[in-house]
Amino acid sequence: TMMLNDRVHTLRGLQTALAKAEEHLTKIPSDTPYSEFEH
Repeated sequence: TMMLNDRVHTLRGLQTALAKAEEHLTKIPSDTPYSEFEH
């Protein structure tokens, strides 16, 4: 059993979350400071 947090409970859920994160991050210019997009 794997639970990363209260929203990701399965490997499939992790894959989906990572794909969404990657999609979001690729839209941010590479010179953007981390402090401007950290969660």
